Amino acid sequence: MEACRVRRVCCVKFDQNLFMKLFRTLLLALSANMLWAHPMPNSLIGLHLGAQELLLTVKIPLGDVETAVFQANPESEAWKGLPVRDALNTYFSRHIRMEGQDGSKWSVQLIRCDTTAVNDPLLGPYKELDLQFRTIAPNGTDLRQFLLYYDAILHQIVTHQAILSIAQDWANGIDSEQPKILAVIATDPSNGEILPVSVSLDKGSVWKGFFAMIRLGMRHIAEGYDHLLFLLLLILVAPLSAQTGRWVSAEAWRYGLRRLIGIVTAFTIGHTFTLALCTLGIVQVSGRWVEITIAVSIFISAINSLIPLFFHWEMWIAAGFGLIHGMAFSDTLRKLALNKTELVWSLLGFNLGIEAFQLGLIFLVAPLLFGTRKTRAYPYFRMLVGILGVGISLYWIWERMQGGL
Repeated sequence: MEACRVRRVCCVKFDQNLFMKLFRTLLLALSANMLWAHPMPNSLIGLHLGAQELLLTVKIPLGDVETAVFQANPESEAWKGLPVRDALNTYFSRHIRMEGQDGSKWSVQLIRCDTTAVNDPLLGPYKELDLQFRTIAPNGTDLRQFLLYYDAILHQIVTHQAILSIAQDWANGIDSEQPKILAVIATDPSNGEILPVSVSLDKGSVWKGFFAMIRLGMRHIAEGYDHLLFLLLLILVAPLSAQTGRWVSAEAWRYGLRRLIGIVTAFTIGHTFTLALCTLGIVQVSGRWVEITIAVSIFISAINSLIPLFFHWEMWIAAGFGLIHGMAFSDTLRKLALNKTELVWSLLGFNLGIEAFQLGLIFLVAPLLFGTRKTRAYPYFRMLVGILGVGISLYWIWERMQGGL
């Protein structure tokens, strides 16, 4: 009887342990996603892996930095009177350490220190300390295999946590728009320890990076509502002809098809040209004015969809505005900070992704436009899209001139 009771207790204990392990695993997964979406009061650590360089970006709520670094930290006596940047550099050099898997010591150098304003929809406005570090490892060291010792802020504020993620790894198809969470660094409440994180990443390949850039190009154009609206306004009048200052249906569908191919080809040539020039750094432009000009191009195209402003000149207009849109496309690639080889492959893949999505949209929409161009509903549809285009473009022009980019 006693033996049965012991076995029953052991079974219950085993089930409880298993349940707690599953519960902790689930809680960690949920908390990682929630913490990444709402960083305050947590830190975000991003790993940016290049072919020969590893950068760390660290974002910390400024209030926690002031408390943990300058107010509640006994170490702060040592750097009183120093400039803030020097004090932060000294502090983080003591609380961020990296080692290779072979035991080699890596140095971590602060290369950027800024504060940014954040306006979280749930937490409201607050300021964030934005830091970037360059890691320097011995020659021949594998930058994808290392130990990260991080206890900044956590050693003073035990409820603070740091979310570690891969913010960019071109060779594995990871970009800053879709980071991959690796770990949540936190203080163990049972013993107060903060354990290091062992990072071991795949080497990846050129093909992974190339196909990731194709996906990025498709995603970029799919989420670029201004580019999509401009393209729709261009092809909206392709099946039409102009008579006495108004749009009329073209009799021959081949005529409209030639116009459609010409407009789309001209736009492609235009944006491909400036995408390459700006991405490679040959031409540099102000992003704000590029975005304003794009909104102006949508306004002009919307007016043209209502009354024929430049009939027979659509290809030239499409090419000219394509130059402007290509400058905007290049901003995404410039932010990736790639080496020359990665940049060339990215430029090719990104442009292919843009073209693939554009062609897919045209193949979907063009048959509807050509099939309904002679119906009574088509002029009303064209005018509705044109009026919406005018209104939306005017709002974008106003918003972007105010600096709300």
